[in-house]
Amino acid sequence: MHSRIFQASETPLGDEELTEDDLVDYEGDIDYDYVREIPEEYRDHSYEWAFGGPAFSLGWDEEGNRYAELRDKAEYFRTKYERFKEAAEKAASATFEEFCTDDHFTDLGMHVYEIKSNYVDRLAFWLVGSEYYMCPVPLDEWVRHAKVGDRLYLGAVFDYHFRARLGKPLRGAPPPYRGTVSYRGTVAPFPLPPHVPPLVLPKISVKVYILPP
Repeated sequence: MHSRIFQASETPLGDEELTEDDLVDYEGDIDYDYVREIPEEYRDHSYEWAFGGPAFSLGWDEEGNRYAELRDKAEYFRTKYERFKEAAEKAASATFEEFCTDDHFTDLGMHVYEIKSNYVDRLAFWLVGSEYYMCPVPLDEWVRHAKVGDRLYLGAVFDYHFRARLGKPLRGAPPPYRGTVSYRGTVAPFPLPPHVPPLVLPKISVKVYILPP
């Protein structure tokens, strides 16, 4: 339930870096409930996570700017395409009754989710920066419009926790079946080297709905 927001530009960023405060305007586009900046010395882990596969190459230009260069567009989308096709074939076999059911937990609901997320995953990596200031861009969407050899110059990195939308709460549930719990603690949303501290979270209130048997 964690992913990354990357400050990125198709031209070198210079010294201007985004902060957590700059992301407030993006909350409506990127569906997160909190975000934390990753310290500069630990950014490479996130760069490798997003751009370390065969579809990209990571490097430094002569001015010392970090970049990710698109090397193989087909490689980036190959697995996504296979999953997209598989989910579409399963969705096509849905019954009319399934189509009319408002329930995210049906097989059809899951197949539709897989179709959408494998085309553009809006709960994965996002780009924000000079070209995208008014409109954050999912990495999937950038790659779809990019050409092999295009570069993203990389700056600040933010860990974000995306909201889970697994279903709808029971409206008007009586007190035994709904309530609120609070959590305060630490979380390490990815495998951390020994010298990297986990992220410290503020107090978070979570509504819990428990349906009667």
